[in-house]
Amino acid sequence: MNSRVRFLDKLYIGETAKKRQTEIRWRLRLFRRVRNLFVIVVSGNDGDQLEIMDSRYLKQGYFRRFPPVIAGFAFGYDEAVDVIVSLAEEVYRKTGSCDIKGYIA
Repeated sequence: MNSRVRFLDKLYIGETAKKRQTEIRWRLRLFRRVRNLFVIVVSGNDGDQLEIMDSRYLKQGYFRRFPPVIAGFAFGYDEAVDVIVSLAEEVYRKTGSCDIKGYIA
């Protein structure tokens, strides 16, 4: 059982979060909440690709037992959606498909 949050090698980060990227990664590794931060995680469900969740959910005991794989983060839900949209456009442009999970893995 790994009790550390894992990050993808290439993170997809919202514009306002880029300035505090190092601090945010440190806080997320320690399962600490960052005010108004939404994390983009690789979905554990076969039918889904990515999920957006408020960073405060990382404090739940479940995530200590089953830490998520973080693909990115952004300040505010709308910015997190924008990050996923730009990621989806990048994936489609480069591969011609919408398999985001396969592309980032």
